[in-house]
Amino acid sequence: MLSGFARTRAAEPAPAYQWLHRSAGLPTLQAGVNSVALDNHGAAFLSGFFLGTIALGTNSLTSATTNFSIYYDTFVARCDEKGDYLWVRQISGLGLSGYTSIAPDTQDNAIVLGTFVGSISLGSVELIAGGSATESEQV
Repeated sequence: MLSGFARTRAAEPAPAYQWLHRSAGLPTLQAGVNSVALDNHGAAFLSGFFLGTIALGTNSLTSATTNFSIYYDTFVARCDEKGDYLWVRQISGLGLSGYTSIAPDTQDNAIVLGTFVGSISLGSVELIAGGSATESEQV
């Protein structure tokens, strides 16, 4: 279950939730949010990790493996200022790919940083860590 992501209005003396998401009802073994960033228009970028199946809005993602291990898949998403998911992407592979950070650039595109071991898939692009499967790469 993924829970605990919320955004507040900074201008209010006592912060109030604008929106809150909770992923429930699917057999998610582990999930979490690593990074949240706001763009210039109030939309939120978020990145995190999951093992099993996770629902983000109407998007359902299933990790490459569901064995309890250090192998997690990564999700990257963007929500509008009302909290509706605009898009969700999955980064998967046979190696560790769960430690990510996210930030918008000056044109509100997502910049994602992370670490992986082995190989990962970014859409149709596969990245392989240099050397052996025990070496890691910064992306």
